[in-house]
Amino acid sequence: MIDCPVKLQFLKLNNALPYHFDERDSLKIFGACNNLKHHCMLKVLFFGCLRSGELCNLDVPDYDPKGLTLRLRETKNNYDAIAYINDETDRLLNQYLQRNRILSLMAGSHFSLATLAIGGLIQGFIRCSCITRRKPESSVEVQFTALVGIPAPR
Repeated sequence: MIDCPVKLQFLKLNNALPYHFDERDSLKIFGACNNLKHHCMLKVLFFGCLRSGELCNLDVPDYDPKGLTLRLRETKNNYDAIAYINDETDRLLNQYLQRNRILSLMAGSHFSLATLAIGGLIQGFIRCSCITRRKPESSVEVQFTALVGIPAPR
């Protein structure tokens, strides 16, 4: 076994730039959502810069409406953190919590199934909003997208 040569497969390089949504795309995605719970989840994910697992771990006591913050427990690196939300997300979250009176944003959901469902939900709203990927218009936009992670301003 030691004298046998070992053949390793190499992965192909992927030099494609990731696609980042601009403001118009984001507004289309939010406009495609007509369910209050889903709309609230999207806004909290987007404006709080949360991962789907962090959204699933949120409970109502983690939300601080006075400070416009969300307490994140056991994030990706097993740390606790604080996420900030904007006024619009705060109003929507208050409206959702007043209507539903629940203890968790993902009430009744199994964690791993809920994280998969959130990914599918987002993909569905992207399809419904008819967003098409566009190519960067200039080399400056390509560089800006690669360095910063967002499209260059126009």
